[in-house]
Amino acid sequence: MNIVVVMDGPETVDPTSDTSFGLLLAAQEREHVVWHCTARDLEWVDGRPRAQARRAFADEHATEPLRLGDAEDIDLTAVDAVLIRTDPPFDVAYLHMTLLLDHLVGQTLVVNAPRGLRDANEKLYAHRFSDLVPSTIVTADAARIVAFVRTQGTAVAKPIEGHGGRGVMALRADDSNLPSIIDTLTLRGRAPVLVQRYLDVAATSTANRSARSSDSRQATTSEQTSASEDASKRANSTTPTGESSSDCVQRCAPTACTSSAST
Repeated sequence: MNIVVVMDGPETVDPTSDTSFGLLLAAQEREHVVWHCTARDLEWVDGRPRAQARRAFADEHATEPLRLGDAEDIDLTAVDAVLIRTDPPFDVAYLHMTLLLDHLVGQTLVVNAPRGLRDANEKLYAHRFSDLVPSTIVTADAARIVAFVRTQGTAVAKPIEGHGGRGVMALRADDSNLPSIIDTLTLRGRAPVLVQRYLDVAATSTANRSARSSDSRQATTSEQTSASEDASKRANSTTPTGESSSDCVQRCAPTACTSSAST
């Protein structure tokens, strides 16, 4: 298959956590041909969506995990799939990208569907399932936000178009800076923000994950130390001929060592 991945630049890739990189790597391992382009590389030429795309080569162990070839003019109606993987914000440029890729519907598989991306805002769509989310308001009104925070004691404010924890602020009723924080987040009342009740369980879950990660690192270090000590003991042990193992290896290399006891 020929797959075009519309995503941010390769300099943003973190192979340890980037799901877009993981998809690209998995496709490559299955011997699909993978292309990379950014949203600004998309074009409309001769009545078709096209892209200035580059062959992508993924290597999670390399210093440069995502290496790109030279730009080529690709007709997107001629490829098998287009994956939309650009990060928010959902701004005018993002909107235009989805409108352009809408023309591929019925010709090329587009994942996720451009219309779906427009309709299902990451922050707001979840409130179709209000029983699964904490108490929430979406507003640009500072007085309403202050009243909500006073009711909750502590709340969390999130930009509607943000992602990855960027711009998330804790709001506390006793914080003297609360009016200034709200003023900044709402652009002085011009932009609505999502404000939710703060959940202690979320902080506890984060702390537990950090503790498990720390325990895992300590266990790995302990195992490595133990393995190193075992290797050192084996190196300093003697063979049936009275030689140390290390001396035996040096004497017998490159031929096989024959001083070990036969079974």
